[in-house]
Amino acid sequence: MLIRVPVGRIVASLAAGAALFCIGAVSEAQTAGPKAETTATRPARSTPKSSYSAASAKARRARLARARAAAKAREAREARTPRFRVDESGREVPDVRAEAAIIYDPETREVLWGDHVEDQRSMASITKVMTALVFLDSGADLAMPVTVQRSDVWRASTTYLRSGYKLTAGDLLNLLLVGSDNAAARALARVSPYESTGFIEQMNLLGLVQEPTRAVLETALLRFRPANLDVLPLYIVVLASFALTLPALRRAPWLTLAGSALVYFVARRFGWNLAAFPEGKTWYFDPFMWQLAFYLGAAFAADGRVGERLRPYAKLLAPTAVVTLLIAGFIALSWEFNALGHMVPDWLGRLIYPIDKTTLDPLRLLHFLALAYLAQLLIRPDATFLRWPLASPLRRCGEHSLLVFCIGTFLSFSAHIALDAWGPTLTAQLLVSALGIGVLIAVAYIADWYKKKQAAA
Repeated sequence: MLIRVPVGRIVASLAAGAALFCIGAVSEAQTAGPKAETTATRPARSTPKSSYSAASAKARRARLARARAAAKAREAREARTPRFRVDESGREVPDVRAEAAIIYDPETREVLWGDHVEDQRSMASITKVMTALVFLDSGADLAMPVTVQRSDVWRASTTYLRSGYKLTAGDLLNLLLVGSDNAAARALARVSPYESTGFIEQMNLLGLVQEPTRAVLETALLRFRPANLDVLPLYIVVLASFALTLPALRRAPWLTLAGSALVYFVARRFGWNLAAFPEGKTWYFDPFMWQLAFYLGAAFAADGRVGERLRPYAKLLAPTAVVTLLIAGFIALSWEFNALGHMVPDWLGRLIYPIDKTTLDPLRLLHFLALAYLAQLLIRPDATFLRWPLASPLRRCGEHSLLVFCIGTFLSFSAHIALDAWGPTLTAQLLVSALGIGVLIAVAYIADWYKKKQAAA
């Protein structure tokens, strides 16, 4: 679970506390100075005097109250000051603290601007507001009686409800908006006319529910791709084309790579992509573009000596690759942290954006090549640590990468459902991740054992 921390408020409070500490220390020093001199010139008294002073304590409390009021005023001024930043497309957009935001015209209902509006995210206060708006928009009766079910309260991190409670939809709405009650949100979603449609659509399974027969056919045609399974059709298409291009790769790898690059540039020029289901959708990973990344690796492997040929130029290429990765890391972090986004020059934003993932933007390809170059430079095939027992699970997963990939795709979909049911707490995420990794390693070892058994037979 991602926890949004009010950094500005914390920093302001720490600053105020530090200022008061310093002021108190100076005051004590000034008070202690004459006392120290007096002690040096006069003999010590047998009865110690108390250092507590009601007036000093009252003054410290007053200073603390003023500092807190100043911090709140400063925070209020900052909140009222319009701020802007440059987004991934190079446009100047509002700089908001929320992880997702949308601005629309209430009269025309036109969306003027949105940021991460399509992202799936865990339930939070803003999400509860949207849940309330959708419920009210459905026209449901607020006096409708609702019985809380066990599924509503199960593992709800914040709730005042218990299974079997009977109350009205209006009461649930109050609990949702005022008490930020998770179980109330689930109950409202359950009894609303939309019921599970919103969740199904979010998972891109609406076509499966509305037209199951056609959805099965579209799945066979690689047009229907539920959430988290977008990369699987790409893998199938690329491997199918690999069977046709393998003879050419063995005889002329660089000529084959040139053909792959030609397809990439032509597809970017004319916007080629494959249609998907439901109608109006396209593939998230454009196969005409992403095939280049696959054939780059295939050509390098077929040649077998690319690393040796580039080794004499390591003094130039290695620093260039490191700088490329550092710049790429900074740009990626600037999308998440607004303070870094302000540091990206406008001319640079106009030059590099948009860095699209669907079409495998050239900058993403450059990032991939930089990583690949440093990996082959730092990790030799005969590296000793690759034979360590700790590295054995990694080797087994790599030796059965296709099987591990397919199982991992299924596990990722299952993990999404599990986290939605249990709640995306840190413990749940760690547990699901550990179980997933364990299953993948076990599958790889079972596949290796079966392969050796077949070879022995």
